[in-house]
Amino acid sequence: MIKKYFTFNNEYISGWTYLLRILLSGVLLILFVLPGVYFASITAYKRSMSLKWPKEMVWVTTILIGFLPIINLIPDELAGDFLYVSLPISIIHLFLLFSNGLKKEIDN
Repeated sequence: MIKKYFTFNNEYISGWTYLLRILLSGVLLILFVLPGVYFASITAYKRSMSLKWPKEMVWVTTILIGFLPIINLIPDELAGDFLYVSLPISIIHLFLLFSNGLKKEIDN
């Protein structure tokens, strides 16, 4: 049962579920590093598939959102240097969070 949370499958997740899983990935990042990045990537994959995005955009989103928890842990003194990287990722993150998806069976 818990395996579905850690595999790249076509599970539908809502914006609320996406938010909760991204928060959990931040906790996993602090505790174990790589599982946090992996879980954030899986969450972004499932949410972008739920929105029926093209496969190319799904994989770009998966990779970029995987780095989001790491970027969020960067100290404020260095954050100005990462603004050009974090801003586009944050826009994608907000789009995944607030977009409406149709809860239907997801096709491969």
